[in-house]
Order: sequence, then C-alpha cells, then structure tokens
Amino acid sequence: MPDTNSPALLTPRAALIFTIALLAGATAGCLTFLAQHDLAQAALVAGGALVVAIGLLNRIIARS
Repeated sequence: MPDTNSPALLTPRAALIFTIALLAGATAGCLTFLAQHDLAQAALVAGGALVVAIGLLNRIIARS
C-alpha cells in the first residue's frame, strides 16, 4: 500500500511547465522532420525548443 503522506515529486507548477515544454519540443521536432526528413536535425530542434520553452515558461508562469 502506498504511503499517502509522502511529498510529491513535482509541484503542480513544475509539472505544468514540463508538460507544455514537452509539447512545444515535440511539435517543433515533428514539424522539422516533416520539412527536412532528417531525424538528427529534428531531434536537435526538439531538444532546443524544449530547453528554451522551459526557461521561458519558468519566467512567465507565476510562483505561488
């Protein structure tokens, strides 16, 4: 039986930031792959978009 008193691994704010950033990275990667047909380039674009989105969303979404 799981312990219900253990702290969460991520705060809701962090989970939201990572989810939106993951969607942005996946979208950028898919669009790059469809345009260039190069998996390596698409993976690099997806990773870059993910990192930039995390930084941007961390500044935009207010801390409570």
